[in-house]
Amino acid sequence: MSSANFENHHPVKYLPLADDFKTRVALYFFFLLYIIISISLLTFPKVLKLLNGVGKIYSLRSLFFSTMMTS
Repeated sequence: MSSANFENHHPVKYLPLADDFKTRVALYFFFLLYIIISISLLTFPKVLKLLNGVGKIYSLRSLFFSTMMTS
């Protein structure tokens, strides 16, 4: 049993859609884009909380300075 015959009987293709190079590149690109979007969506609430906290700190500081200046 030759290796070519074995490959014909058991085709190992990770992406059956990716026959030519362009579709393969497009699939990999969309896959990477999907990963990036999912990661950013997962980390986005944390970033928002961080920005919210920083905003609160700055507003408290400005409030503190404004009260210091008026008194």
